[in-house]
Amino acid sequence: MFDYYKLKVEHEPYKIEYFDPSVEYIRHYIVDYVYNNRLFEVKPKIEDFTKDIKYNLIQKQLSKINKKLEILTPSNFIEVLNISDDLAKPISFFENLLIENVKNGVCKLTFPIAHDLEFYKNSSFVKKIGGLDIIINGELLYENKKNN
Repeated sequence: MFDYYKLKVEHEPYKIEYFDPSVEYIRHYIVDYVYNNRLFEVKPKIEDFTKDIKYNLIQKQLSKINKKLEILTPSNFIEVLNISDDLAKPISFFENLLIENVKNGVCKLTFPIAHDLEFYKNSSFVKKIGGLDIIINGELLYENKKNN
């Protein structure tokens, strides 16, 4: 969606340290995107953001430098980034574009090993792209990000 609307973003540009009292040590969070000096976490739905206590801890850390982490979902993207109504496309447009890109080898879908692929098995989107066999298992994806 960023590419389609020609929005210049930085992908995973910052690592933020925060203290997690549940494990009693410093953890690291990598910001998904920065656009116009705004920090964004991308999730399929807003509940994925609001239910996770780590984001409250990250918000607390960011407030020390007068920043905040904003949530972007497919359903709020247009509103949050102030895309004009005459340019706005429905979510289905981007879903179909992504499916074509995956099928044509333009992009790949990779899920970190921490994700339960069984959860995605019955997803209508995963079925549209050809099922779980088209998804690459990103075993080292999380570890590589964690060590950068």
